[in-house]
Amino acid sequence: MEPLAALAIATATTQYLDQSLTVAQGLYDCFKLVKNPPDLSRELRREAMLVSDVVSDLTKVLAASIRNIPSSKAGRYAGIVAEFGLTMTEITARIQMKKVETKKRSRWPFTGKENQEYLSKFERYTSTFMLALQIVQGYASNFSVLIIRQNVQDQIARNALVLQNSHQMNKSISLLKTL
Repeated sequence: MEPLAALAIATATTQYLDQSLTVAQGLYDCFKLVKNPPDLSRELRREAMLVSDVVSDLTKVLAASIRNIPSSKAGRYAGIVAEFGLTMTEITARIQMKKVETKKRSRWPFTGKENQEYLSKFERYTSTFMLALQIVQGYASNFSVLIIRQNVQDQIARNALVLQNSHQMNKSISLLKTL
């Protein structure tokens, strides 16, 4: 993972801090109420807490030392951030629904199979976000230089495109004058 991609992942992920904390707390509350949770319920709850801790750490690191960059720089990792947001929304909705039903009966909000699927996702999110956190922390002092360099490269590319379009327009004008 490139440093700018790690920074972009970190920046994009921080918007889900509150939601990840809600999911972790909601799973903890459900776990306390349920008498016989399905397989992997405890592991899912722990992994949700770990993911929310990593997102919290990313938020703190960014707030302390680094300015944000657009999530478009995340490249091939952008999909995992979007998927993480969708997963958090989905789980939050299921937990909220089960909280309403809790008055009637105490049931875990997911089946054993769903626990396994979410656990796999959370493990992937945790490893990706931990890698991004390590890279961001390791490159914290160099990110300003990397961001400036990337911005300069982006500006050069835009200027080249404008120049190319200008040359094409001049050719078109010259061709029209000859007619």
